[in-house]
Amino acid sequence: MSEKPDQYLTIEKATLSEFKEKGSKFLGYLFPVREISDFENVMEELKKEHFKANHHCFAYRFNYEDVQHRFSDDGEPSGTAGKPIYGQIIKNDLYDLACISVRYFGGTKLGTSGLISAYRKSCAIAIEQAHIIEKTLCHHIQLSFDYSIMGNLMSTLKQMAIPIIEKKLEENGSLIIEIPKSMSAGKIDLLKAKMLGVSLEQIEAKTQVSGLKLIYLD
Repeated sequence: MSEKPDQYLTIEKATLSEFKEKGSKFLGYLFPVREISDFENVMEELKKEHFKANHHCFAYRFNYEDVQHRFSDDGEPSGTAGKPIYGQIIKNDLYDLACISVRYFGGTKLGTSGLISAYRKSCAIAIEQAHIIEKTLCHHIQLSFDYSIMGNLMSTLKQMAIPIIEKKLEENGSLIIEIPKSMSAGKIDLLKAKMLGVSLEQIEAKTQVSGLKLIYLD
């Protein structure tokens, strides 16, 4: 089985949908989530803000590499709310987000199909309004180096278009670089080869560049 790609889709910031169906009002809150506490904090605030609402149904999916997800009908008939909301997240292939659909009952029952349609719509409209962005999973690697090799190191990083996220020039130099995870091993081998002035085929896992120390931070 092939590995998952480095890139995944998410939303840039929170959006809100609102519509009425046979008197019931549905508010769809779509927002970024990186860990469970992000979701719990928003849910707590929405329950305070909409304490008179009848239901706070939701779905979330986050952590692209080791997916965590959950959905809830919050008192609606089983399968009529949380699952349709989650279905829209899946349909749009989105990660690191949650949708909470707040319902104020309007007095007319919508039935099973009506509820499924309404909750699906609540999330779908919020997604349509969202700015969807692509993120890349990267390794962040610390390069500690002697100043005697700084020129070679900096010119090689520039030549390879490897971004420098952080630079510290103290007793010894230190850089943090960012490389897409699927490319990191190959890029590091090529970096070593260029700095040593040898072919890539001559580089092994144990090959070191004098004056350079590499530490994977994540």
